[in-house]
Amino acid sequence: MAAQQTQDLEHLRHQYTGQSIEAIRPALQQLFAGYGGSITVPDLSDWAQLIHDGTRMEMTPEPIDWRR
Repeated sequence: MAAQQTQDLEHLRHQYTGQSIEAIRPALQQLFAGYGGSITVPDLSDWAQLIHDGTRMEMTPEPIDWRR
């Protein structure tokens, strides 16, 4: 799943680099919602800024806690 999320973020980066933060936020919210998640307003703004700047982001899977 992390690889697919990274690919989706790459798509947003290519599509929205240089665009306004206001234009990026809805697309980013939609991406998170598509995975059944949500994003806080401060994080949304931070991530939108990274996409605006053309920064590559990579999602990494969390390690499994086998003690559970």
